[in-house]
Amino acid sequence: MTMAREAAETPVALMVSPSPTGVDECWAIDAYRRPPDGLTEVAQLFTAAKYHHMGPAMSTLLERYTSSVAAVAGFRRWPSDLVVVPVSSSSQVTWELAKSAAQQLRLPLVEMFGSPVGTKVKGVPLVGHLAAAMVRLRLKRGRRSPTAVLLVDDLVESGSTLAAASALLRSIGAERVIAIVAVSLHR
Repeated sequence: MTMAREAAETPVALMVSPSPTGVDECWAIDAYRRPPDGLTEVAQLFTAAKYHHMGPAMSTLLERYTSSVAAVAGFRRWPSDLVVVPVSSSSQVTWELAKSAAQQLRLPLVEMFGSPVGTKVKGVPLVGHLAAAMVRLRLKRGRRSPTAVLLVDDLVESGSTLAAASALLRSIGAERVIAIVAVSLHR
């Protein structure tokens, strides 16, 4: 594989279009699939990191993610008061991606959502996500709500998790919600 072909197969970032409801812009470092070729290299790294206990795949995924976050931030005008917020996830991958983004951009990392509660149903926002988040937010009433949020998740599929998180963040004062994920299945 030549360097030019490798670079073409691994884009800096893809704008997810349409963005999930309530998200101003959504970016993914790559698509999950490119039929008929199957999984992209980033999707393979993501799958190995998420389902095979992190390891070397996670390190490589974090390198790719961090460089993509930096590249997108380099040509987008994001608010100066932006904070990084990981979505509620049972995946350690999401937390690691959020830490990586916050370090790369030198932004605060704010945990606003608790761990998910209940069973995930495709296309339906988890009531448990919102309930856990509301409890946590009520406990932190003295804290000023962020007005600009960079939401981090490992995967966007239907967009329901990002939409639910965005709705909650907007209900407490967020004016701009941007998302950046590792891989996208969203159409």
